[in-house]
Amino acid sequence: MDAASRKKEFAEAYKALIARGDFLEMLRLRARGGLSRFSMGNILWLMFQAEQREEAMPSSLMTYKAWQRLDRQVLKGAKSWSVLRPYHRLIENDDGSKSPALSGFGSISEFDVSQTDGPELPAPVDDLSGDDFREHLARLVAWAEEQQVPVRFIDTGSANGWYDPKESTISIKETNAPDEQLATLVHELVHWQGVGYDKYQRDEAEMITEAAACIVLLGIGLDATAQSVQYVASWASIEPEHALTLLERAEQAARGLETALGTRLEVQKAA
Repeated sequence: MDAASRKKEFAEAYKALIARGDFLEMLRLRARGGLSRFSMGNILWLMFQAEQREEAMPSSLMTYKAWQRLDRQVLKGAKSWSVLRPYHRLIENDDGSKSPALSGFGSISEFDVSQTDGPELPAPVDDLSGDDFREHLARLVAWAEEQQVPVRFIDTGSANGWYDPKESTISIKETNAPDEQLATLVHELVHWQGVGYDKYQRDEAEMITEAAACIVLLGIGLDATAQSVQYVASWASIEPEHALTLLERAEQAARGLETALGTRLEVQKAA
């Protein structure tokens, strides 16, 4: 599949997603469980396939051989799900250097756990406590300071916190609960990663930030979708191709923080 065909397919998938009101569901699928290793683009692509096939979304996808390594066998006649993988080629720049450029997309065939038979898989642990949030908060504060972004817990008045680009510091309301402080820190760290009002329109910057923060927080058991609801209408109002660009930026920001928290699963490189 070339890049033009992929854009056309994704435009259709995006329009269908918005029409069904499933934008937040896409964030949930990307954040947790057996699909969290995939990009936002592939989650959207899988949702489109599910609609076309008139089937439920897969819950945990792996290749045929990957399931065999877990002593599970794909059932005879099972119809695979298509996962996109980008291909790149080197192009020569004006200065003589070379850099990778997207040349097209290939397809990987994967199967859902419901299409396999074998030993039961471990159940995910979903119940997190305040101590867990404190641990995540401490880990992310330490990582931020390693990036030369000091985090201060102070009296921030009516605000939960903010990122100061001039000083490259983050301020968090000291009296908030650990889960609230964690949510604020994730949000501000997305802004620190270059999602600011100097590069994007205010609404677009917040759309990216809320989507990225929602993914990260859902991934550690903190439901932040209520904070993202007000921006869903904004996602519905923009063209699919532009929306995909913003979603890819949100994915990039989320991936960096997931890596910092140790929650990002890098099983294989998919689109």
